[in-house]
Amino acid sequence: MGDAAATTDGRSACDEHPQHTSSPHWRAWLNPEHRCLVPVNSFAEYAPEPNPETKKKDVVWFALAEARPLFAFAGIWTTFNGDRGTKSKPIPGSHQVYGFLTTTPNAVIEPIHPRPCP
Repeated sequence: MGDAAATTDGRSACDEHPQHTSSPHWRAWLNPEHRCLVPVNSFAEYAPEPNPETKKKDVVWFALAEARPLFAFAGIWTTFNGDRGTKSKPIPGSHQVYGFLTTTPNAVIEPIHPRPCP
């Protein structure tokens, strides 16, 4: 599934965070043939409030431990045929894309990111 993790220009191919899996929009991709594991060693969310010094929201990183061991998010993937990339430099063709399945944040993440997350 390594090809599903990046576009041909090296950027992430992750488009969505499907959180309402009961929605008809996601039904076709919830079958076993579209399920995948997305390997990660950490992920980031923006702080809920701007930093008083910089006036910008800080990036807060999350990992299982300081050593950042590998773990995986549940995901779904499919092949998308069409343009990817930027509007000024679209990349036509067949692209493998994926999305993380999301859930209610746990007690560690919720103070930083109260919305559904991987």
